[in-house]
Amino acid sequence: MRFGNEVNSPIIPEGEADILLGFELLESYRYLPLLKKGCKLVVNDLKINPSIVSTGGEAYPEGWKRRSGSVFPTAFFLTV
Repeated sequence: MRFGNEVNSPIIPEGEADILLGFELLESYRYLPLLKKGCKLVVNDLKINPSIVSTGGEAYPEGWKRRSGSVFPTAFFLTV
């Protein structure tokens, strides 16, 4: 969601998001390029395999949560 005095589009430009609230790990992973340096990252630790992963067509990206700590030191992962 974008808001402010000069918002002409609801689309967040790459590298401009201040906070990401992710309800699933892979969903959050997809939107990491939108985040700016020093942003807040709050993610549910839930893992839901998309159909391409369930059928063996792709592998679920593992380890990004661990690696994200160096890029997003304020990242917070919840287990709900």
